[in-house]
Amino acid sequence: MRKLLALALLSFVLMFTACPDQASPTNTGEANNANNAASPSGEDASAAVIELEKKAHEAWKSKDGKFFEGMLADDFMGVVGGNIVDKAGLVKQISESPCTVASAELSDPKTVKLTDNAMLVTHKVSFDYSCEGKKVKSPEYAASVYVKEGDAWKGAYHQSLTAANAEGELESSPDTAALKGTDDDNTQALQELENEAWEAWSKGDTKWFEEHMASNALHISPDGVTGRDAMIKALGEMNCEVEEYQLRAFTGTKLAENVHLLMYAGEQEAKCGDTQLPPTVIGSTVAVKDGDKWKLYFHVETPAK
Repeated sequence: MRKLLALALLSFVLMFTACPDQASPTNTGEANNANNAASPSGEDASAAVIELEKKAHEAWKSKDGKFFEGMLADDFMGVVGGNIVDKAGLVKQISESPCTVASAELSDPKTVKLTDNAMLVTHKVSFDYSCEGKKVKSPEYAASVYVKEGDAWKGAYHQSLTAANAEGELESSPDTAALKGTDDDNTQALQELENEAWEAWSKGDTKWFEEHMASNALHISPDGVTGRDAMIKALGEMNCEVEEYQLRAFTGTKLAENVHLLMYAGEQEAKCGDTQLPPTVIGSTVAVKDGDKWKLYFHVETPAK
């Protein structure tokens, strides 16, 4: 889905459609005492996935690859630590990391029920993370999708983006070469929607987004996590000049029944106001299929090389 570039500063934005619109995002503070098991609906599911996200960060701190072997879905895909990784790649990356995580604190979690068996969670994470004596930029905004397998919630997708006000020396830029591309029917359908979204963004066409974004859709930009109304308002107020753009290497992954992830490389020459946009990004969209139509619920773009 095309990017909106949003809310000033380094923002670039994109949003999505509407499935039978579900309840607005849940802003949940302390999660209940939930592990992998939880009811697939309501507050229990929200608490369970937030608690798992917290446990994943604790496991990241202690380089506990075995935790991720059990917690991640077999088809996991994500953009983590400057790499596009699958399950095996992430377990290896965490287990063998030469870096040190002194602390990691999650705040402002929001959840969206995608289906009975899939939950989206976003949050801010502030950390003290060093590699070779240099601090990695913090904070970040992150998103994960969890899917239900039997009685267990499994991590199926994760991606983060450095905040506009982050402090530190190091910032990772994943390589788009890891996107190999797929050519199945679902990928092709989502590719068409993504191209439409970028075209609408380049023309400042807010109507397209009004028609295609779910009422509870979420988007991550360097300025934070925003919802549908704020996104559309920002798009209408942006003074963007788009010289050209190209999307390529569309790669689709089934996260759960009727829930799909589309990742791709976006190249652009554009600016909004005085802010020059990154020349290359890895865009990720989470979409839900309702009947024969795709409904787009989440989008993020990470600067890449």
